[in-house]
Amino acid sequence: IAVAEATGLIVPMGEWVLATACRAVAAWNDGREVPLRVAVNLSTRQFLQNDLLGTVRHVLEQTRCRPEWLKLEVTESLLLEDSESILATLNGFRELGLGIAIDDFGTGYSALSYLNRFPVTQIKIDRSFISHIPHAQNKAELVKAMISIARALNMELVAEGVETRQQADYLLTHGCMLVQGYLFGKPMPDKEFTALLT
Repeated sequence: IAVAEATGLIVPMGEWVLATACRAVAAWNDGREVPLRVAVNLSTRQFLQNDLLGTVRHVLEQTRCRPEWLKLEVTESLLLEDSESILATLNGFRELGLGIAIDDFGTGYSALSYLNRFPVTQIKIDRSFISHIPHAQNKAELVKAMISIARALNMELVAEGVETRQQADYLLTHGCMLVQGYLFGKPMPDKEFTALLT
């Protein structure tokens, strides 16, 4: 990913990932009563392109993906740049009806003020915090604090990298209701996931 980011290839790759994910979730939701949502990571380099908002809007139209089915994930480092153009793009995403998540929360030089400044709807706790709970007291306390922050700001919270039942139980006990990780499923091809849904 670092090479793709440095060379600029991350932009067409990112557009391909976005279109593929939107096409897939539109197919999965065809005829579903309770729709699924998909999250797609955006790179900092993608934000530097001229019309990311227009690109996302075009992909949604072309794939017939409803905006509420898509969540875009950005890193803390992007938000710390505190750019007006980044804020305008994120606000545009929210106006379209997209969710915005901060990925790997807690790994950057967090400035909690950006949680109010930017239109963030979800925080994703980085796996480096989750892998040590419930046994490492300091990590467990940090996770509890992140859960409290998300609750106070009325944001969704997702714990990444959940691999054991103990981790899942700890998170659920302390109010984190959304988790992802190998305990629940590993990455799989579209056909396999589609079969799992039926």
